[in-house]
Amino acid sequence: MQCCFCISLRTGTLILGSLSAASAFAAALVLAVSGDSYASAALYLLLGAVAVRGVQGVLQSDPAKLRGFVILNWVEFGFTLFFMTATTIMFAAIPQRDLVNQICSDERYYSPADRERCFTEKEAEVMFSKVFMTFALFVNAIIKVHYCLVLQTYYTQLATGKLQYQEVLNGEDFTTVVAAPPSYVTIEAPVIVEKK
Repeated sequence: MQCCFCISLRTGTLILGSLSAASAFAAALVLAVSGDSYASAALYLLLGAVAVRGVQGVLQSDPAKLRGFVILNWVEFGFTLFFMTATTIMFAAIPQRDLVNQICSDERYYSPADRERCFTEKEAEVMFSKVFMTFALFVNAIIKVHYCLVLQTYYTQLATGKLQYQEVLNGEDFTTVVAAPPSYVTIEAPVIVEKK
């Protein structure tokens, strides 16, 4: 089973974990240096640590270390879905005409003669912005659910031991995954003596 195109599930999970860790640590660094929110920086450090543990789980083929990273991504997907739904409802609830009137009524930028032209131009811009933002959030949710399913599939295969055969078929070297052959005990066969 593949993650995306020709990338295996293991490699895809490793890439996702590495990118998640790097982005979380970068966000924590920016927040800490700017001094905006140390609590948010600490949260990003925690998220980065979970991602690093997930990467470690992939490298060591340890499903217990990978579990937290999988759960974290499903929680993030839940927040993404909630945010997408709330934003779409908000866009639908705000009357477009009122928003455009508010933009065009600012006398610093538009004279009364220019307001009609402003209204026509801004109405199209506001409509395009609403549609674009809704579409972008929808695409983001689809990508996020794909990532979650990749992580969940790899975790499930790793936890159940079904990954061993699949990865060997893909030609990848996973000496930590493939179990060693059982040790054999030498048993002496009974000697049959014929009576004469």
